[in-house]
Amino acid sequence: MLYLVMFCIICCSTISCQTRWNGKKIQLPKISKEIIKLRNTDQKYRMKWIKLNSAGQQGTEEFEDITTELIAIDRSNTERMQEIVDTHGWPTYEKVGEAASNAAWLLVQHADRNPFFQEKCLPLLREALDENQINPSNYAYLYDRVQIAKGEKQRYATQSTTNHNINATTATFQPIEDEANVQKRRDAMHIEQHVEHYALSLNFDYRVPSKQEAIERASAIKASYKLNISKAKEAMNNGNYAEASSSYIKALYADGYTQSKDYVEAARAMSLSKHKEVGLATFYLLRAAFRGYDSISVVDAHSDFDYLKEENRDFWENDLMKAIELSKKTNSL
Repeated sequence: MLYLVMFCIICCSTISCQTRWNGKKIQLPKISKEIIKLRNTDQKYRMKWIKLNSAGQQGTEEFEDITTELIAIDRSNTERMQEIVDTHGWPTYEKVGEAASNAAWLLVQHADRNPFFQEKCLPLLREALDENQINPSNYAYLYDRVQIAKGEKQRYATQSTTNHNINATTATFQPIEDEANVQKRRDAMHIEQHVEHYALSLNFDYRVPSKQEAIERASAIKASYKLNISKAKEAMNNGNYAEASSSYIKALYADGYTQSKDYVEAARAMSLSKHKEVGLATFYLLRAAFRGYDSISVVDAHSDFDYLKEENRDFWENDLMKAIELSKKTNSL
């Protein structure tokens, strides 16, 4: 099985629901209880997956079974959260209590296979934040998640290329806008951990840059993007698909500078080279769909993508095709 399991980096123990908030009965006690139950199941299987992955158990039957179950749980939880949000709006403190409101955010944070839904929730969280009805850090985390799903810079440095050492070989924060002031924005959103300490908890070093250092760092990222994209295109023209894949992957770390077509071409190179990171390649296509790439619908019928389709058919049929349809609807509005 080929997969790409996405994680929120805040994993907590099992929690129970509450019936009151700020001295008053919550408005939706049944929904509150349901959200807590969904969240507890999410964390139970995620922690099992992390434990097996950290122990080097990839490829075992147990690991494959847990992965399959976790993906199914994410899809089911996302579908149910969509129903709850459509019916009741965002689960605020007054509606479901603080614990369930935080749990609702976690479930949406894990809805990476439907970034359209994550984006839909952002203004709802913003409104609730303005009314002091959510944890401010929840908005910050989801905002960054959506930005990264678009290939744009994050604002609060909540997203890194590692989640509890899962992808530690490339451990770094993904590009940050106005990086010199990132800690001020984290403070404003009541994110408890200082960004430098947060990086250490993820097993990499980070120091908030000065304004000049931030400008130089952004310039270096842009230059790296241009260089690697140039190498990738040249390799594609020469039929060196493995080399092109490597250069595209390096280039696409440069959130804020990437183009929609880059993701499609990267996926095409990875398909033609039969790259082992099939999950990453298909997520590139999801990102292109989310960005509204005009020609994304042609990938389903294009033979260059057959390898990805066959090797990750579950994702292709259940997530990518749905994203392409959502992209069409969004672009037609």
